[in-house]
Amino acid sequence: MQKEEHSNFITTLFVFLFNKICLSQYSMHT
Repeated sequence: MQKEEHSNFITTLFVFLFNKICLSQYSMHT
């Protein structure tokens, strides 16, 4: 596996989790 691909996957996963957390926090406030 290439380093770039691996870090890209990590970044995508991180962004996905971050968005999920933000959405749940937003839902709680509503």
